[in-house]
Parts: sequence; structure tokens; C-alpha cells
Amino acid sequence: MKIYLSKEELELEKQMYADIAINSKVRIEYTYKDEKYLLIPYQIGDLIVLLEVNDEKEIVAQLLDKFVRQWVLENYTYPEEIKTLAKHFKTELKKFKILVVKYNSPEEKEFSRYSLSNITFGVVSYNNLDIHLLSANTEIKTKYGYSISDIVETPEEGLRQALLINKWFGGGDYTELPNIALEKQLEEKSDLEKWLELLSYVLFKDIDEKYFGPIINKLNEFKQETYFNPSKNIEKITLGILVSKIHK
Repeated sequence: MKIYLSKEELELEKQMYADIAINSKVRIEYTYKDEKYLLIPYQIGDLIVLLEVNDEKEIVAQLLDKFVRQWVLENYTYPEEIKTLAKHFKTELKKFKILVVKYNSPEEKEFSRYSLSNITFGVVSYNNLDIHLLSANTEIKTKYGYSISDIVETPEEGLRQALLINKWFGGGDYTELPNIALEKQLEEKSDLEKWLELLSYVLFKDIDEKYFGPIINKLNEFKQETYFNPSKNIEKITLGILVSKIHK
């Protein structure tokens, strides 16, 4: 299957059929150099692209392959830690935020809980962390030790985002991840170093089919251990920044 953004991209002899397909918005069958072709106009907004195939089944096969590959790359299975914590955050709120507060003493914990008491819908204590459920419109001035998610619809995703920030940056707002990464001073031996080879494929290259299985298995390990989800653009950019810092 080939895709063309304009009729001028086709061979001159085919452009007549492209004109008919674009103007009529119906598929056109024709023969070119003793081969049968099907030219299908596909409209996206005010843009019409042309799909050229020898067999209509080719479209289904290629699109299905692309869809499955993309789904596998983007699928995220939440770590057991997050699944367990999420059970404590069942809520009737349609959209909300998750705030993770790290404290170093009982006094810090008490002060934090007191200052947040008017805006939190619930708090769970976990591994020297307080995890708060906040409404979607709550604004928090972030500081070190305060990690807040974007607006989310599931506790699992909110927990992942907030715990990700806490784990790698010590605090901040998920929506500001790239800026936080730019400001972060990486330790001499970053825990990301062992994932550099994998990230070079996931961030910068197309994955060859013969390596797809092993890379996906390794990518799933990476997601579970780090909480990063490279299929999200903001996290892909953030990882690119961190990788470039390691290479310096």
C-alpha cells in the first residue's frame, strides 16, 4: 500500500485517475503496466490523501499490523504497588489529581497534613509518603517533596505520574516534566544508564520486526521498574533530555 498527499506524487499516467478519485470521492479501479490497482480517496478534515493498493485486503492487513504494533508499544500494565494503592482511591470524582508528599519526620508529616486538610479528599500513608486525592481544579504550589499529577480519570494513572516525579525528581508538577528534567542534576551513576541501549531504540529508531519481541519484553520491564511510559509525548521528551545528559 502507498499513500500520496497529492496527485502530483503519482506517475503522470496515473494522475488522471487521481483527479477522478479526488473530485468524485469514490474509489477508482484501473490497470497500469498490466497490473490492476485500486485508488481510494480518504478525507481527513479538509485534506484528501490517496491510498493506492493492488488488493483491498492489503489495507486491512497493513493497518491491522500497524494498529497491533502501536497498541503493544503503548500498552502500560501498572506495577502491583500502584494497583494496590489505587484500591484506596476509589472516588466519585470524574477527574482529579494525585499528590504525593514526602516527609522526613513526624513533625513534617503533621504540618503537611494540616496545611492540606482543607483541599484533600483523602490521604493514604505509604513508605514515608502521604498520598492525597485532590479535585481537578486544585492548584498546588510545588516544592521539593511535593509531586503532583496532571488531571486524570483513574487513580492508577494519577499514582503513576506522581510517584514517577517523586522517584526521579523529588518533586514537581507532571505537566512541567521536561523543564524539571532540564534543571535536574543527574547523579554521577544514574539508574537510567542500564536502560540506555533500550531507550536508543524506543526514542530514536524504528524497531525492526525481528527484534520487536525482545525489545517489547525489555520495554515492559523498564515501565514496571521506572514508572516511565515513553508512549506519552511529555515523557518521551523528558527521557530524551535525561539520556542526552547521561551522554555528555
